[in-house]
Amino acid sequence: MRSSDRTEQLLTEIRDLLQAYLEEYRRVTERAVDLQRTAVERQEKFGTLYRRSIAIGTAVVVMIVALLIYLLTLLP
Repeated sequence: MRSSDRTEQLLTEIRDLLQAYLEEYRRVTERAVDLQRTAVERQEKFGTLYRRSIAIGTAVVVMIVALLIYLLTLLP
């Protein structure tokens, strides 16, 4: 085997390995982006749920306080 044939073979192997590496890198990067997208969506949903819970909790506390004030005013 001549030196140039061996060099060509090595370069071909290097190219193939780099292509495989690039494909794996793309796959991993795509997965990471998908996971980030999912995390952002979940945070948005949780934020909405949290705001609703706070609003409902505040309304319940206001009603209880109003009821207590009303009941206390009825006492002699």
